[in-house]
Amino acid sequence: MSLKKKLFSTAKEYLKDEKNREKAKQMANTAVNKAKQMKKK
Repeated sequence: MSLKKKLFSTAKEYLKDEKNREKAKQMANTAVNKAKQMKKK
């Protein structure tokens, strides 16, 4: 399992729990940023 997939699946788990929605947004942003960095290389 790739790091990106792991981050996205973890973010989805957090979205199930309303209390962790803000953390899920941060994790999704982190995953997107990592993906952008990978494309640059």
